[in-house]
Amino acid sequence: MDKYTESTLLSEEQIVYSAKLHWFIFVVPVSLIIVGTSDKALTILIFVGAIWAALRMISYLTTEFAVTNEKVVIKAGFIKRKIIEVVNTQIEGVRVSQGYIGRLLDFGTVSIGGTGGIAQSFSNIANPLKLREQVLDQVKKAQNP
Repeated sequence: MDKYTESTLLSEEQIVYSAKLHWFIFVVPVSLIIVGTSDKALTILIFVGAIWAALRMISYLTTEFAVTNEKVVIKAGFIKRKIIEVVNTQIEGVRVSQGYIGRLLDFGTVSIGGTGGIAQSFSNIANPLKLREQVLDQVKKAQNP
């Protein structure tokens, strides 16, 4: 599941929690495909929806969120890759933002703030409160060994 994360673990480092993107990222592309099948004039929407769904699927399959006993690892992207690793002792805070639909379907944006003052935000995370809980739990353990 977390191929990148597993390949970069230090000795005695363990993954304690993994998160994924929420299935909600597929709602708009699939809706376009459905609307496109309703009328011949809207057939272009099938193509647009299919391309969009394929891009979302690549993102879904190649994005990793992992909390280890040493750090938080976030890897997003396939061709253009973004990798963030924040050591647990350098994490100052974790913020979760959820809109109405996000609260109903349990997804949201998670922002992790480090000692450098820059917060990294990631959207459409499934079960964001659980991710926040796990990060803060590991931060607490790192600060009080």
